[in-house]
Amino acid sequence: MNHKFAPVALGDIALLAATVLVSQGPHGFADNVRGQLIVMTGPMLASGKELATAASEGGSTKLEFENISEKQAIAILSKHPEVDDSEKEYLLQYYSLVREGKTNYISTIAFNALVGQSPEEPTEFFKAYASEFRKKKRRTH
Repeated sequence: MNHKFAPVALGDIALLAATVLVSQGPHGFADNVRGQLIVMTGPMLASGKELATAASEGGSTKLEFENISEKQAIAILSKHPEVDDSEKEYLLQYYSLVREGKTNYISTIAFNALVGQSPEEPTEFFKAYASEFRKKKRRTH
């Protein structure tokens, strides 16, 4: 069960935020969301290998997982100046928690109760965004 996390689709976060923001109650937001801490994860725990399998099953390109060290991750992230330093730091800290087994839980009850549906499964996410994961063909002149 270690080295797993429950990835959440950005669309689910947007849907949850929209549900909260349009809610209405006597003091502004609806009473069931006003002042609440809403914890949310994706609907299933996945290791890197399982997530790569879900991507492949979802119709994206075939992905493979390679476990890398923190030092290797830093080197890879440093090659991407378009990624903000705070985002790089977040990624390194988050995956440190994954490696320590501190992210192996699922929290979807609030999402289900507020939105009225379950969060998007990884395979469905990869089906919806398959074109984003395919290699882009370079134009030649």
